Amino acid sequence: MSLQLAVTRAGTVDEYDVDGAVYVGRAADNHIVLDGPAVSRRHARFDRAGDDVRVVDLGSANGTTVNGREIEPRAITPLTAGDVVAIGGFTIRAVEPRPGSATVVLAPGAGGMARAGQKAHPWLEVTTPAGTIRYRLADDVVHIGRSSDNEMVIPEPVVSKRHAVVRRSGDTHLFEDLGSANGTYLGDERIRLRQLVDGDSLSIGETVTVVFRAEDAEAPPVAGASGVIAPSDHALLVGRDADCDIVLDHPAISRKHARLGSPAKDGSRLIEDLGSANGTFVEGNQVMPGAPAVAAPGSSVRVGPLTLEVQAGGWFRDPDVGLSLTGAALRQEAGKGVTLLQDISLDVRPREFIAIVGVSGAGKTTLLKALAGMKRPSGGRVLIDGVDLYSHPEAFRSMVGFVPQDDILHKELPVRKALEYTASLRLPEDTSRAERAARVASVITALGLDDRTEVPSSKLSGGQRKRVSIAAELLTRPGLFFLDEATSGLDPGTEGQLMRQLRQLADDGHTVVLITHATKNVMMCDKVAFLARGGYLVFYGPPEDALVHFGVEDFDGIYDRLEGEMTPEAWAAQYLESPAFAAFSRPAIERSAEAAATGSAVERRRGASWIRQFWVLSERYLDIVRRDRLNFAILALIAPVIGMIFLVAWPRDVLDYQSGDPSRAFVMAFLVSLMPFIIGAVSATREIVKEAPVYLRERAVSLRVGPYVGSKVAVVAVLSLWHALALTVFWALGIDFPGADFADYLKVYVSVFLVLLSGSVLGLLISAISPREEQAILFAIGLIIVQIVFSGGILPLGDTGIAGKVIGSATSTNWGFRAVMASTGIDGSECEGESLTGCALPGFGDFDTEEKRQVAVKPLEDRYGEVWAPDLAVTWGAMLAIIVVVIGGTYVVQRRKDPR
Repeated sequence: MSLQLAVTRAGTVDEYDVDGAVYVGRAADNHIVLDGPAVSRRHARFDRAGDDVRVVDLGSANGTTVNGREIEPRAITPLTAGDVVAIGGFTIRAVEPRPGSATVVLAPGAGGMARAGQKAHPWLEVTTPAGTIRYRLADDVVHIGRSSDNEMVIPEPVVSKRHAVVRRSGDTHLFEDLGSANGTYLGDERIRLRQLVDGDSLSIGETVTVVFRAEDAEAPPVAGASGVIAPSDHALLVGRDADCDIVLDHPAISRKHARLGSPAKDGSRLIEDLGSANGTFVEGNQVMPGAPAVAAPGSSVRVGPLTLEVQAGGWFRDPDVGLSLTGAALRQEAGKGVTLLQDISLDVRPREFIAIVGVSGAGKTTLLKALAGMKRPSGGRVLIDGVDLYSHPEAFRSMVGFVPQDDILHKELPVRKALEYTASLRLPEDTSRAERAARVASVITALGLDDRTEVPSSKLSGGQRKRVSIAAELLTRPGLFFLDEATSGLDPGTEGQLMRQLRQLADDGHTVVLITHATKNVMMCDKVAFLARGGYLVFYGPPEDALVHFGVEDFDGIYDRLEGEMTPEAWAAQYLESPAFAAFSRPAIERSAEAAATGSAVERRRGASWIRQFWVLSERYLDIVRRDRLNFAILALIAPVIGMIFLVAWPRDVLDYQSGDPSRAFVMAFLVSLMPFIIGAVSATREIVKEAPVYLRERAVSLRVGPYVGSKVAVVAVLSLWHALALTVFWALGIDFPGADFADYLKVYVSVFLVLLSGSVLGLLISAISPREEQAILFAIGLIIVQIVFSGGILPLGDTGIAGKVIGSATSTNWGFRAVMASTGIDGSECEGESLTGCALPGFGDFDTEEKRQVAVKPLEDRYGEVWAPDLAVTWGAMLAIIVVVIGGTYVVQRRKDPR
């Protein structure tokens, strides 16, 4: 006897026949809808083989159990009478049919609620001055109001933001006015609560009429969905603010984002961007502030990450952030005849979870970056919702999340603080502190990190760090989510947990594409793309179909066959003839052919202003420095410790005209210029290279190069102020400056500060150039050696030739040496010629004859003659010029890191 399914929901039991495939999940297009947070959108499938009923878990986030035992994803499990299937807190029992029992006739999208002989869903007919729209009451609860977070949106001024609600109770519908400002009337009677009957005509003000229909209509009503917006004949303000006509509750939407103009006679509307953070786009083309664009009926208007479609009867808002992704004939060439991707085509539908697997060197990361918009392929196209990604990168920048192999948060910062800084950079500038905090708390909870919020990332496990990186990307609720080797290095238990969370992200509306070497949990994915060595796509489709395609029992067997049998070219050719190619790759090629021709990319726009990014980045940098206690202690103490050398290295009167020592004075001036330079260069050498993955990811989303480099310079300048103060104070304590006043000490301080700052910015430039921290240290050592040799303090610049003089003129230590001499009164400008009576070098007052002065000055002139007559203003100007040029060079280097 054929088994049936008895589904228990809210204390009631419904029985269903299994006639063909029966899908169960949270989404409304399933045959049996189970509305629970632990239920995936497409959770499981029941089907029949003869008289037997079978269940298959479709890679759900929280799994499916049969009689308390979890079943493997994608594996067929036969059921017998009495077996209990548990799905997200709901129970489905396999039962034998009872004589005379009523069973539910299943139809996708009906939510499993339509019994045999039951009438179709009632509907509301809403009329405004702009027209009429029908809305089917498919849900148990339907809110009506002006705000777009209602299921039925009526953007008319007389309608309150949350005006009323319609609740289904059995076969009846109850209308309740929620205390609206203008009320709801049935005839002349203002109503608060009413059980609706067919033909009830409710009025709101003088412009809006809502008619309830309990029977079917000639014209098919609009399906119940959160995207329906009633017609409006006036301009509509769109944004995150509650006062907008269309409220779009999404973190990437600005408070006042865009204005949709009144409809013209042909139904078109003028679309105006109001200076939003993430832009407004009509058919993929960006609408710049002050330059409105026309949207014809049927046009797609993208406001940040959400889409509004212009319809004859009004607007339709796609409530889902999930995006479709198409890669068509993707080819990537690396030069010298090397091809990394071989004309790969794949079609990804919204809310799908896709795994890209294959052997090392198969081009997985290359494919992922091409699909994510991070590296333009040599050939082929990438489409998001039918729009060319590389022609309109700004249209999708806020909608794409990418988690690279490396962690993309600073290890010194606690989880919550790191995410707060990221939110400040990525969310629109008009997002309040409370809104940012709420968004951070939301992603922390979603990824199970509530008990780790105050723990620095450096103390988290590998799986937890990966979840924090995912949380950073989820802050803007991207529709597309890419992860490169997210499970690499994780233990099996942690890997499985992370894969379930990614499955849940897909169920929650994100489209997720993942690279993984581990195949144990691939069955949780909707589709899997297998790449063979050389960049050949050898299969793309459901994971269970991959086993059939390759004729193996597990995924390890696929690797064995790919490596041990035919060539990659042969495997790819076999796939081209397979049903999987026709079903999942050929549509990508067809979509690409149908899509509009590519256009030109628009100017890059960023989420937050230059000033805001500068302050956030500076605050974060200082916070990182402060939290790394050992490094902070070294930075704070290195200058005072080195300054103590001044207390013992030279006699106090080394600069005295009578008793001083000119040779030691020159050496002292040289070391006083060299030490600050070394302190600055070494302390800044790691500051950019150590956070390269963080920078590249933030740059791809919203980061400007100017504020980033500026924040680094600002913080090292603050440190240089402290270091210069400590060195100057200790020098003043250890050395007598004859006749010096406050202005003279200030000159010394400025000279030391400029040397420190020039060393620091050169350290930043080295850090920007260096691929790794180890190489940065080596580059810094080489730079210091050059600065020493061509400073004029070790070798006479006159002995180094023209090249040496040119190099010397570009070295900070050369100009720093001169500045220190000038600020301390070591001046040899009067120490040339036959008469040296005006020579005021230290110790020269002790020479009572011209002959002794000539003998004493000769070796000094030979060694320091190129630098011993400095002009303080010129030396400061030269160092400032070097600082500006080096900062500019750092900017250029960082800018050149952008993907091309």
